[in-house]
Amino acid sequence: MLFKYFFFFLFLFDISKAEESNCGISPSLERYKEYNQNRIFGGENSNEGDFPWYIWMYTESGKGCSGTIIHENWILTAAHFYYGSVDWKIMKTQKIAALEYFVHPQYGASGHESNDIALIKLNGTLEFSDMVQPICLDSNVASPPNEILAQCGMGSDFKKRNGSVTTFSHYILQDGPIQHINLSICGKNEKEEEYICVGGVNHAALPGDSGGPLMVIRDERWVQIGVASTYSASNYEGESISVNVKNTYINVSSYCKWIKEITENVVQC
Repeated sequence: MLFKYFFFFLFLFDISKAEESNCGISPSLERYKEYNQNRIFGGENSNEGDFPWYIWMYTESGKGCSGTIIHENWILTAAHFYYGSVDWKIMKTQKIAALEYFVHPQYGASGHESNDIALIKLNGTLEFSDMVQPICLDSNVASPPNEILAQCGMGSDFKKRNGSVTTFSHYILQDGPIQHINLSICGKNEKEEEYICVGGVNHAALPGDSGGPLMVIRDERWVQIGVASTYSASNYEGESISVNVKNTYINVSSYCKWIKEITENVVQC
């Protein structure tokens, strides 16, 4: 178990009171039920309250990371963000102190992205509202290849300047659809069930989106099935930007036992 004491801050839009928590419920459900893949990079600006479980953290050095609310006292994110700086600064509205963070004990055991998952325990309780809600976790939810999933994040985007393509940060929450593809395309063995591979042209999770959610709709709710870990991009072509991007996500269902143990049965999936 690895932990430190530090402060981090949630990017949340509202702290009005709600009577109870409803995991995975948001206005974006209706929009995504009718979504095509043809249209985060290449995503759209999210509407307020579309993903009330999404949080954003950043440091004085400019390093940023995403995460999700899974309980009023717990945040789910990626492990690789927590090696180094802990000088968290406020982004907007609600300031929350983190009591401990827990990196998976096998993080990096078989490559830098292996077991890239972490939990943050809050030193306080979130006040849920329509804008602040947890996402659902479910150990029995699986996604077949070619299914259209959803991503959201506040990380980098691509732009073309002087004939070359670079990344830039926009700090606006965006979301977009992404296709579940075979693990081999992300350089993984098909038996490596702790990973999920997604990809597409001109839409993907990029730097700063690490730790953010890969989501699927099940039973009229959003369920988080992945935690953003790595990306690769290639094929910048022509006058316009055409980028083929692949993302590797950590498969949440493979870590449900660990999540249950660390949270002492408070969070189960």
